[in-house]
Amino acid sequence: MKHDINNRNLPNDSRNIQLEIKSKNYFQLLFDSQRFVVKEETIDNGIDFRLELKANSKVTGFGLNFQLKSTENTKQNPDGSYSKSIKTSNIEYLLNNGQPGFYGFYINQENVIYFVSLKEVIHYLTNSNPKWQEQANHTIKFKNKLDSNSIDEIYSNVFSDGISLRKTNALLAENFGAIKKNDVILTDFNYNVIAESEIVSSIEEIGILLIDQCKWDTIISLHQKTRYLNDRSPMYNLVVGVSYYYSGEFLKSMDFLKQAHRKINLLEPTLKEYLLFMYFNLQKTLNFITSAQYEDIVNSFTKDGTIYLHQQLDEIKLLRREMYTSGNISIKFEKAIHKLINNPKATNYIQNLAKIESLDYTSEQFISNLITILVQNQVKYAEQQFGEISKQYEELCHQTKQSNSNFAYHICKIKYCRFIIHFDCLVRRITDLKLLDTFLPNVLNNVNDTLTYFKSIKHTENELFTLTVLLEYYQNIENQVKILEVLNLLDTYIEQYDNYDFNKKINYTKEEGTFVEWIIKEKKKIDDRTNKILVMQKELKELEQEEEKSQHSFNSAYFTIHLFPIGYFQFNPKKIDLLFKILKINDNNLVDRVKYMFKSSIIPVINCYPDEITEEGLANGYEEYKGDKNFVNIYNIRKQLFEHKIYKVKI
Repeated sequence: MKHDINNRNLPNDSRNIQLEIKSKNYFQLLFDSQRFVVKEETIDNGIDFRLELKANSKVTGFGLNFQLKSTENTKQNPDGSYSKSIKTSNIEYLLNNGQPGFYGFYINQENVIYFVSLKEVIHYLTNSNPKWQEQANHTIKFKNKLDSNSIDEIYSNVFSDGISLRKTNALLAENFGAIKKNDVILTDFNYNVIAESEIVSSIEEIGILLIDQCKWDTIISLHQKTRYLNDRSPMYNLVVGVSYYYSGEFLKSMDFLKQAHRKINLLEPTLKEYLLFMYFNLQKTLNFITSAQYEDIVNSFTKDGTIYLHQQLDEIKLLRREMYTSGNISIKFEKAIHKLINNPKATNYIQNLAKIESLDYTSEQFISNLITILVQNQVKYAEQQFGEISKQYEELCHQTKQSNSNFAYHICKIKYCRFIIHFDCLVRRITDLKLLDTFLPNVLNNVNDTLTYFKSIKHTENELFTLTVLLEYYQNIENQVKILEVLNLLDTYIEQYDNYDFNKKINYTKEEGTFVEWIIKEKKKIDDRTNKILVMQKELKELEQEEEKSQHSFNSAYFTIHLFPIGYFQFNPKKIDLLFKILKINDNNLVDRVKYMFKSSIIPVINCYPDEITEEGLANGYEEYKGDKNFVNIYNIRKQLFEHKIYKVKI
């Protein structure tokens, strides 16, 4: 027998085996023994290594799985990654193991392992091809290097996953006896676990209480964790429908209220009225029914019941419109609101809301009269009235807060803020006084605080109202950057809700403007007119001076006319038609009368104040002057006379 080893027929060495051994040796050296127990699989069904985590010198049971691939050399992708084909069966197998999985790719030329997590692989495959499981192989990209930094991150993530999984298993075990077989188990990203039936029961049992506390957002958040089913109880659908209503999502609200209405007979009497009130009020808002139909329905409610009184308050608010056409007063509103405030069957909450509405009415009356008060220079009286109304607001805000009615408190506060802004807007523009400069920052804080509150309870309608007050605040101090910010924020509500009622209000605010915006525009118009009048007065004075230098003497051959209040003028009879054109005298009878007077050597008198001259004579003299527009008439006439050499003379 020959013993020359080099010439014997022995198995050939495999480069692939060499790379596999080299990659595994390199891999194991990367993981420190203080944190990892590295276990190589003897039977490779799709996992090369199972790693167990240590913590404080204790093995935790938390682990991860690694499948390792290797290559001598391969072409790098333009983005710096490397690509490797992986069997679908291997991805499925790694997923079945339940612990975090990873793929490693050893590049011999670099002596580096690149890796990708199983989560990343499945996320990529699902988004690129939902039917990826039907395909035999997939090309996976490896971009991240397996080094000390990435291993630290892997340890942290796997440890967190282990803790979360432990919590899930424990909670499922603890609730095992209480969970029904056909129930749905819900878990969030923090691995909090609850049965769907528990959520449904909570909404049914304490939903009305949460609504009274304005916690609509809490109800919606709970509901969104459940499946959307059509067999929910009328109580469940009522609570969720009302929550969506106050959150501004009217169509969703209608869906739930409609389902509750189908089983309305299962509700107790007071809740039946509550459902009918909300359901048909929403139908009226969406123009599904007429106001007359709505009134017929609510008139059937129990008189002096809570729902009836809420509806009554809404109707009383509409009576305020009368003040805009009846001299800034509404007797019907005043009588109705005081009757409701003094109704012994009205709850404290309804009475507070009615008091706020009454005080808002009073403050609006004062603001409407404030222009006249300030123009008459009664600033002290204005300050006194402002102080009295402010005191009433402060007392009412304190009262609502003491009664633990956060909703009424913030309604009172935002209406008080609007009153302050409107008062300040008029005072600083009519008197140039800045009475509230030191007070306004506190107003801004209150507006923002109220906005935060309404956002927290998701009362979208009052969010929009508060944003309108915030807009007026910035308009009042003319902060253009902040004005644009609020307007852009209002636009987001149009995009988010696409609610006809909200869109209408937002577009009205943007297109028609706010009270403050209107006052500012009117003030600028007045300032512009005043400046123009001053320029005209200066021109007329210069014109008079220039004309006096020429010393135009009386000419008996010319016609003479008295143009009140400018003076006497003479002109060549050939210019008589030009004179009528300058004076804008178009009435033929008046033209004939004036011509007759000229021929009869009578000096006609024309009052130049009116826009349209229809008679000869002084008319009402200076009383014809009604304002700047009449002065402009005088200016235009005087200037044209001078330009056409029709000069003023002394008689």
